Amino acid sequence: MQALNKRPANLTLVAKILKAMAHPLRLKIICTLGDQEFNVKELMVRVGTTQSNLSQHLGLLRRSNLVCVRRLGYHSLYRLNHGQTMEVIHCVHLAFCQKLRRR
Repeated sequence: MQALNKRPANLTLVAKILKAMAHPLRLKIICTLGDQEFNVKELMVRVGTTQSNLSQHLGLLRRSNLVCVRRLGYHSLYRLNHGQTMEVIHCVHLAFCQKLRRR
């Protein structure tokens, strides 16, 4: 944590990433992607939202550099941009999700 405090640019970047994750649907998208990639139609079914809503959230996640897109013909395939995202999600899962299930 000391290295993070010494570099204000790092604090800004981390805050931007955490802010992008701080929405229930975006968390669901990130958890759904995991180490896989999906097109918009597959993600729509898995996260349970409309194409318009999903596209808005994917756009924000792309601008925040959390997800990236790969074009394959007419399809756009989305995946997480880096493994650190899943490390954060894993920590959140351990800290909150498992404890909530036990209650």
